[in-house]
Amino acid sequence: TLCILSHQSWSKTAEEKKEFESYVYTLVLTLMDTEKEPFDDLVFLMSGCWLTGYYSLAEELGFSLYRHCRKKYAEDSTETANIRYRIGVMYDNWEKEETAAQWFRLAYHGYKNCKHPQPYYYAVICHKYGKIFRYEKKYEEAEQVLLDAQSYLSRELKKDPAAADIG
Repeated sequence: TLCILSHQSWSKTAEEKKEFESYVYTLVLTLMDTEKEPFDDLVFLMSGCWLTGYYSLAEELGFSLYRHCRKKYAEDSTETANIRYRIGVMYDNWEKEETAAQWFRLAYHGYKNCKHPQPYYYAVICHKYGKIFRYEKKYEEAEQVLLDAQSYLSRELKKDPAAADIG
């Protein structure tokens, strides 16, 4: 639905974009009222809004999801770390490296403290965390983070080869 509605979004008038944003808000509220929390759907919707040029809407949805995760889950939960990571990716794509670095750092430290981190996602978050050091021209630290992620992923996959399917 998002793809159909956003078709040729760059040529839409301001009024059409406002109408689309109104539709997205309604969709989000409807999803949040369902019995099964559609966390993945909302994260996908946030990314879709970003990719179709609705930056402020994506940013607002990201922050709403972040507040929701902090309230519903722990500060160091996979859900909270995931949304921090996604917000970091948005800012990274927007070429706001300093802001992206803050979110990647929050995601890394939050996910590192999770009770049961999924090895693949931990490695992905470590990759982005390593980017922070590249932004700061600290290449040895960046390489160390990536090597740590690789050894962690390798060690965890030896324990549970089925975890590779998620990746």
